[in-house]
Order: sequence, then structure tokens, then C-alpha cells
Amino acid sequence: LTLLALTPDREFIATVVAEPKGLGEGQKIALHYMLNNCFLEEAQLLQGCEKIAHIPCAILRGRYDLLCPPLGAWQLHKALPLSTLHILPESGHSSSAAP
Repeated sequence: LTLLALTPDREFIATVVAEPKGLGEGQKIALHYMLNNCFLEEAQLLQGCEKIAHIPCAILRGRYDLLCPPLGAWQLHKALPLSTLHILPESGHSSSAAP
């Protein structure tokens, strides 16, 4: 929980620790997927990029994302020739956290 944003929301963390069931069933599903490598083979997503290589897209990566290494965004960008890669200078991993 402390890795979701550059400045952790201590109140949110305290709420989750006090009442973890309040997160709902979605968190159990997310954990199940993470424990099983999202049911993907090694490099499966990158290997499938040729199927969508003709589609322009933007890849956004937060500079302070502590969960996903920047190499993944770079590899995805290289595999998608019509992509643009944007490193967001004040963002982390969570799309809902303000910089």
C-alpha cells in the first residue's frame, strides 16, 4: 500500500489495515492473478504485440512507479512501432493518486 503513490496516504492505509474486508472481493482476485503471474507465459504480452503493431497508442509510465520497472514500458514501446512513451514526472503506480 505504501508503494501506490509518491506520498503514501496514511489515512487510507490505516483504514485498510483496520478493515481489510472493506477493499472488497476485487483485491482477492488481483492477488490470485499476481500469485499466478497473471496466467501468462514469460514475455507472452511482448510476443503478441505484432498483432496490434498497426495501432497507434500511448504508453504512460509514472517516474515514481515503484512496482513496475521502467524496462517493461521501454520494451513495450519498442515492440509497438506506432507507440509513444511518456514518462510522467510526478506520477507513481496508481492512476488514482494525485502527484
